[in-house]
Amino acid sequence: MPRPTKMQLVNRNQQDARITQFEAQESKRATRIMADTTPVLWLLLILSTIALLTSFVFSYFALVEVAVWMRPPQEWLTLLVPAFVELVIILSAIDYMVDRSRGNSGRVPFAAMVAFSALAVIGNAAHTFYEWVKDGPVPWEGWLGVGLSAIVPLVVVYISKRLTQVVFAEPIVIN
Repeated sequence: MPRPTKMQLVNRNQQDARITQFEAQESKRATRIMADTTPVLWLLLILSTIALLTSFVFSYFALVEVAVWMRPPQEWLTLLVPAFVELVIILSAIDYMVDRSRGNSGRVPFAAMVAFSALAVIGNAAHTFYEWVKDGPVPWEGWLGVGLSAIVPLVVVYISKRLTQVVFAEPIVIN
């Protein structure tokens, strides 16, 4: 094995000095939490569940008001319309995550989730707009409310997609 040149020794000494400096600097830092650990992923899953439940509750009650516009023959039927929409969103989100975990594309359940979420977006926005417009011209606060109510159902699509990529393991592919 050939002996290192003087330049190689100088470079190695400089690299060793940088490593020593870095280690000294890092020893002064506070301990950091590893993001990709089981407790952090469980926390993400729990907080995502709370966000999803909040989204479903808000969207459900807005869609109950929209279901009244359908003028069903029985008043209690207005409770079933948003339940149906929200359940399809939940089921398609779960179906999507399971399908992806099995190594499939998940296109069909994802499309269903997006389609029913879009329906909820339109329903929520229409309900909020209607509540403001019946009192006269819609002020800026009303438009903000319309936008916020429209975004609520999209939380499901975002969280489902992120949980699939962050929390749940990729399928093991054996060649």
